[in-house]
Amino acid sequence: MIKEQTDKERLLLYWRDEQKSAKWYKASNYTDECTDESFFNFCARHRIFEIDECALLYVEEIEPYIMKLHFSVLRGKKADLLPSLIEIRNLLFREGAKIIFGWVVKENVPLKRLCEKA
Repeated sequence: MIKEQTDKERLLLYWRDEQKSAKWYKASNYTDECTDESFFNFCARHRIFEIDECALLYVEEIEPYIMKLHFSVLRGKKADLLPSLIEIRNLLFREGAKIIFGWVVKENVPLKRLCEKA
């Protein structure tokens, strides 16, 4: 199930879970500092989709029709996220997106595998 998420407490659940992540992952965060306020500033620049109550997809329109993605999965949660990610991708293209991109660090093997399936 996909839901656009704006509830701050729900978003904080993911943020706090990420603070327990590997050092390489924390180093890749796009927030200025590791505070709730900096995270909320990050969220304010994004449209956020929650997938199956275990993953967030942050969509940032960096220029008209150009979308940059950030992805977060709660630690220890398993779900088949690919159909929902494809559904969101199709929605963004229907809404006028021309380019959708993200990057994956080499250490993030689960996300690399998910991208390879897409």
